[in-house]
Amino acid sequence: MNEQLRDAAALGEVAGTVDRVQLEFEIFGFVLGIQHDCMFLGEPVSFRSPAFAAILNRHGVSLPPGVSLGI
Repeated sequence: MNEQLRDAAALGEVAGTVDRVQLEFEIFGFVLGIQHDCMFLGEPVSFRSPAFAAILNRHGVSLPPGVSLGI
């Protein structure tokens, strides 16, 4: 994932000042949490788009035009 974040920084989608390791850690933790809730608890994950958007917003990540968080 670090390679994708590096590419996104090169395209200006992620600020060069963003700690990419921290962002990668938060995204990975988010995905593991969703997977756990879905597989083991059978919990609905309706909060997933706002939660993921919050991670991206916290790090100043901008999505390219036309891209949505259809998680």
